[in-house]
Amino acid sequence: MDSIKPGGNSEREPAQLSVSIDQDLCIGNGMCWSIAPEAFAEQPGGQSAPTDPSAPPLDRLLEAAASCPVAAVSVSDRSTGRALELPF
Repeated sequence: MDSIKPGGNSEREPAQLSVSIDQDLCIGNGMCWSIAPEAFAEQPGGQSAPTDPSAPPLDRLLEAAASCPVAAVSVSDRSTGRALELPF
């Protein structure tokens, strides 16, 4: 896995990233959309859905993914499909 630390620079631009949420794991606690509301939204059933991974700063996108208590959120490089190692 690639590692990006909060506050650090990455060669990846947010537009090159893909965000996915495992709906079987998501419990809808809202950490992701409270940290990065531009990139996540609450679905009618209470679970999260990715919206625009290029909207928030990269640090905040990774923080939002890392804050998921059940690790349902993953961020990957679109060009390689490799998951990024979350900073926390």
